[in-house]
Parts: sequence; C-alpha cells; structure tokens
Amino acid sequence: MLPLHLALQAKASEEVVLELIAAYPEACMEAEPQEDKLPLHFACEKVASDAVISALLVNHFEGARWQTKHECLPLHLAAEHETSAWVIKWLIMAGPDAARTKASNGCLPLHRAAKRRANATVVDLLIRFYPEAAKSTDVRGCIPLHWAVGKHAPEPVVSSLLDAFPDGCKHPDNDGNLPMHAAVEYQASDEVIALLTKRYAGATREMNHLKKLPVDIANENGASEYVLAELARGDSEARNSEVGILAWLWG
Repeated sequence: MLPLHLALQAKASEEVVLELIAAYPEACMEAEPQEDKLPLHFACEKVASDAVISALLVNHFEGARWQTKHECLPLHLAAEHETSAWVIKWLIMAGPDAARTKASNGCLPLHRAAKRRANATVVDLLIRFYPEAAKSTDVRGCIPLHWAVGKHAPEPVVSSLLDAFPDGCKHPDNDGNLPMHAAVEYQASDEVIALLTKRYAGATREMNHLKKLPVDIANENGASEYVLAELARGDSEARNSEVGILAWLWG
C-alpha cells in the first residue's frame, strides 16, 4: 500500500492526509492489491473528514464508481459508517448509479445504512435517490427494514423505511421471518415494536419456517412486559379484523 492508503487506514490527521494528496495526487487513483480498495474507500470506511473526501474526489472523480473485490462502492462504506450527509450526496453525484448498485452479498447502500444504525438523514437521502431500495432484498432475502429493526435502528429510521415501502412489514426473508420476528429476536425498542404492530398487526399471527410466532421468539428471549402486551394487542386486533372480514363475506 502507498503512504496515502496507510495514513487513511490509521486515521491520520486531516492535515497529514491532505499533504500526502498534494505531494502525490496520483495516489488517489491507485488501489491496494488485497481488496482492490482506493484511498476513497479507506476514507469512507474510516470516516475521514469532508475536506479529505472532497480532495480525493477532486483528484479521482471516477473513484466513486470503483468497486472492490467484494463489489463495494465507496457509497456502501460511507453509508455503513458515520459519514456526513454531504459525503453521501457527493458520492451519489459522482456515481449516479451508486445508490442502486449491490455488493456481492446483495446489499445496497441502504442495507448497509440500516444495519449500522445510520441516522435518519442519511437513510432518507438514499431513499430519495433510489426509492426502490426499500424493497430490495439481499442474499438472505432481507430488505433494509429487517436489518434496521434487527440492529436497533431508531424509530425515525424504521418509520422512513416503512413510508418508502409500506408492505415491508409483511415481507418475509428466506427463513420466513417478517421484520416483526427480527425485531423481537434482537430486542428492538418498544417504540419500534409498537410501530410495526400499528403498521401490520397481522404480523403477530404469522409463523416463520420454524413454525414460530413473534410471541414465541419474544418469550424465548425474555421480552419485556410491554413487548408481550403489544404483541397480545396486535394479535387481538388481527383476530378482530379476521372476524370482521368473515362476517362481511358470509353476511
């Protein structure tokens, strides 16, 4: 690796990195051999300053479209870590297809943002540039909503994903788990459980491929009384809805 790669990997100061770029701008175009990462990938992964990322893009604008051996773009890494909204915008402007590009594991940048608890501003930006991302599945059949609820994303992020894909709360992954199953298994916040129940109470009555209801998983994981009560409320609401539909059909 070049000194620029090493400096970024070690989270060297902004001053040091900018001096290295000024001394040898061509380094911005060189990928390290192991994973085929450009300095821009390291900068996004290590949450370099906006000034550093801007300098890397100025010297190698096409770097925003460079994929590593795992097909990761700089945007995947920026979305996964705590980079600024400005960096997200710059990377999408430099690589217009970046928001819709999947890595080798099927993850879009939105999946990466959801699984790493990115802030709502970043998630909203990624959805705005590619709304279909909220419906996209990775190799495990998970949509971004599965990752968000399973990784303790805050309620505003979960709400944004549901607004972008309202039927997401009904979407099973390859194991038959709805986002509700993931939420109770990984102990999402009370607010997120309540939001999922509000958006689709029927999730409380659906089994995964192991024949488990969300309440079964909740009991196995020692869920709080609030969560158990919320699941019971959702189950009751779903039952009443089913009874109402049957009455209307046979009425």
